[in-house]
Amino acid sequence: MTAARPVFAKATLHILSQNFHEPIAQAWREKGGQQTVTHESYAGLMDGLNGEGQHVCVFEHAPETDLAECLTALAMTGQNIPTIVIGQNLPVSALRVLMGLPCWDILDTQVSYDAVHKALSRAADSLAQTSNQGAANSNSQCWTFVSSVGGAGATLLACETAYQLAQLKDKPRVVLFDLNFVDGSCATYLNCESNFLPSIFQKNPFNIDDVFLKTMTTHHPFGFDLLAMPRWSEMETPPSRDVILQCLNVACETYDFVIVDTPRWPTEWSSDIFLGSDEVILVTELSVPALNASRQWVEQFASDPEFPSIRAVLNRRQKGMFGAKVTEDQATSALEMEVFASIRSDWPTALSAVNLGQPVSDMKPGSPIPKDISDLIQKLRLNKAAADETDTMKVAS
Repeated sequence: MTAARPVFAKATLHILSQNFHEPIAQAWREKGGQQTVTHESYAGLMDGLNGEGQHVCVFEHAPETDLAECLTALAMTGQNIPTIVIGQNLPVSALRVLMGLPCWDILDTQVSYDAVHKALSRAADSLAQTSNQGAANSNSQCWTFVSSVGGAGATLLACETAYQLAQLKDKPRVVLFDLNFVDGSCATYLNCESNFLPSIFQKNPFNIDDVFLKTMTTHHPFGFDLLAMPRWSEMETPPSRDVILQCLNVACETYDFVIVDTPRWPTEWSSDIFLGSDEVILVTELSVPALNASRQWVEQFASDPEFPSIRAVLNRRQKGMFGAKVTEDQATSALEMEVFASIRSDWPTALSAVNLGQPVSDMKPGSPIPKDISDLIQKLRLNKAAADETDTMKVAS
């Protein structure tokens, strides 16, 4: 671990422990650490962690304190602060917050000296990795899904798209961001915890970085991350535009693909989201009301000359319908734009997938839904490749 020794030298170790102060401080010095601060209370510890520079936090859990609240306050600093908790039988609520931190460890009250050394080495490695992170991801793609009418299926398509992207051979980093803060369904569809908390709306946008955003994410077992808020029907203050845009900026710097599920009704940040997206996927159905709503949506948002291309996607396309039906040619005429892709209907499979909290591809790989979404992803990626080639030719000329 010699490579981490410079990190020990410049980072500050904060200790809140009566029983283990001396062994921890000695282990820190043996690793090359030069700065150690002892705190007598959680309030003093938090004040110290808000200072400049890099920090490592080690504290002993006291039964009379609310550990979950303390760890949440630590997470809200937005810093990569490796945190080591000493204690037994920690509350489940505290463990959930602790596991969301970028680097954490738990040591038993009968901890050995060697275990302390290893925990501090892991903490230093985490700080070194953060310091050595490269430039922002310039190849990130942001695809925003929006429905023209309620129930058109944008959420299911966004979830399935995130899943399929995460399964690609090159294993891109994928995050699904549910911007419907009132009644968003991404977490429900995927049977995931919602860790994107309302308290972020009081956060200073300039303090939101990749470390802080990581504390708000939920990792799905199928390989992608989720940013979603618990359903919040009593929203008193709308989300801050600056906070939302900063979260998306950080996500685009961190992930290869940012899949956004946005509400169909206008918000103060809707236009910014659409203008900042690489692709806007407008999900509609083969019905006259849905197609009319889609055309009105385009007229409302796409008047800006810098607006990205709108990809009209017809969802739940059925074959063999009896009676009057709208054809795809008629849909093109009604939309006054080309239909980019269509997704065939398989309602029983889609319903089962949602009920079990699974992607459709995992629920029934032979369903037409994952096949059509795979084709949609392929078309979007081909368009990106063609655009990159065009930009290269312009620069060359």
